[in-house]
Amino acid sequence: MSEIQSFPITALMSKILPICSRLVLKGEFGIVELRGDDLVAKLSQKSLTVYHAGAETSEQASHAHLSRGRYLHFAHSISVRGTHFLIFLSTLEQEKNAAECKVYLKQPWEGPSRGVLLYE
Repeated sequence: MSEIQSFPITALMSKILPICSRLVLKGEFGIVELRGDDLVAKLSQKSLTVYHAGAETSEQASHAHLSRGRYLHFAHSISVRGTHFLIFLSTLEQEKNAAECKVYLKQPWEGPSRGVLLYE
């Protein structure tokens, strides 16, 4: 395994959201997709909120709250058959196909690719 690199979550999101095509959240009740070329992020004490830049507030239109305490610990960059995405994991040992949060990208991610430790 390559060396783990630290990266601030806000810096990561500011780099990936401009090349994001959709954010996918998977849970026991189903799958939710947030699509758009205008997604931005706001960090709060409990979550990272991803929403559309044109909204007056982050709660006005479609948005997603990503729990900081549970899922936003590690990120991996993956490319499969021409599709590029980042997955967020709670531990490095978690199976990649069990990731509950994926950010699909329009182009390959050029930052750290494996074992990115996220922090505020």
